[in-house]
Amino acid sequence: MRIDVPAREVLRQSFWLGAASDGTPGIMREPRMGRLADCIAALRPAIAAAGRDYDDRCLVLALTAITAHLAAEADDAQLASTIFRSCARLLELADALPTADAVPRQ
Repeated sequence: MRIDVPAREVLRQSFWLGAASDGTPGIMREPRMGRLADCIAALRPAIAAAGRDYDDRCLVLALTAITAHLAAEADDAQLASTIFRSCARLLELADALPTADAVPRQ
């Protein structure tokens, strides 16, 4: 897990809040997302440290299980379910597009 990617970039890849008229991604304009970005920035080093003992697949499955459990425990299962569906669609779209390193430079 790379922790050098800014938390707002992680949010941008996970949520779409629309784009401003100047093309600025919506996530950059949404002040409520600042708290979430702070939380992501605080959690990622601990997750990365734990991930050194486990492979990426195990880490993804563990975080998914923890997220689902916490959402149910916090009585926020509907919100988590919506986020999981949204992220699944984004991952499917990302999988269909070529990666930056697969596109030849001109």
